[in-house]
Amino acid sequence: MVGGDGRYFSPEAVQIIIEIAAANDVAKLIIGADGILSTPAASNVIRKYKADGGILLTASHNPGGPNNDFGIKYNVSNGGPAPENVTNKIYEKTKTISEYKVLKLDPVRFYSCMRNPDHTSTELPSLGRPLKDRRIHLRSIKD
Repeated sequence: MVGGDGRYFSPEAVQIIIEIAAANDVAKLIIGADGILSTPAASNVIRKYKADGGILLTASHNPGGPNNDFGIKYNVSNGGPAPENVTNKIYEKTKTISEYKVLKLDPVRFYSCMRNPDHTSTELPSLGRPLKDRRIHLRSIKD
């Protein structure tokens, strides 16, 4: 699951995440329309589709970028923020990375993929419909 608030560098970051995922045999990504997905919607999608986790691009968490307008957060399989023991393991792993694979792809046109949510190919992980799922989830818990 990949999505964020759409601020600085989000479209570029989503493209890079797709390229790294494709190069490393990730079978499926669920990506918000235009790469935009709120944190509550992302949490719902992670739980509903039993995803291993999700990457949220938001300056609300770990702000960076030229004006503290970009950040990355990882949510685990229960849809919640990764606990410190998980983020510590991720950080330790980053200190040992000597190379990584990237499959250069043409820029993903999110809208065209969202119009065909069953789009799959051998080169690009499949894209889902997370906002529709969030609306359905909200209806199911409404009093």
